[in-house]
Amino acid sequence: MTGRSFVDTNVFVYAADLSAQERSKHDIAETLIAQSSADLVVSTQVLQEFYVVITRKLRLPMTEDQATAAVREMARLEVVQLDAPSSSPRSTPAGRWDCPSGTLSPSRRRAMPGATESSPKIYRTGR
Repeated sequence: MTGRSFVDTNVFVYAADLSAQERSKHDIAETLIAQSSADLVVSTQVLQEFYVVITRKLRLPMTEDQATAAVREMARLEVVQLDAPSSSPRSTPAGRWDCPSGTLSPSRRRAMPGATESSPKIYRTGR
């Protein structure tokens, strides 16, 4: 892949979803992430949406600890912060994003240390 590629939340959700119904999408998403990890870019919104979906909406939801670890792995990619006013924590009904405290730091979003390592492992093991 040439250049950087923004990755939508759904790709990461499918990579994390181990339900039998989504197996083919899981395999495709996992392959895309593994083959392109050096060029992938995510936004703080993607990290937030991913956390909510994998803890609340999957047939086999992740625990908060698993989800937090997955978001931290994703944050090893290049992370961009959205500048739009609608992305402000004050604009959400809860007043904060639906992530555990300390998982995301909206004011400090760039890649975490170790971002040059190989593909982030955002999916669960032990199929």
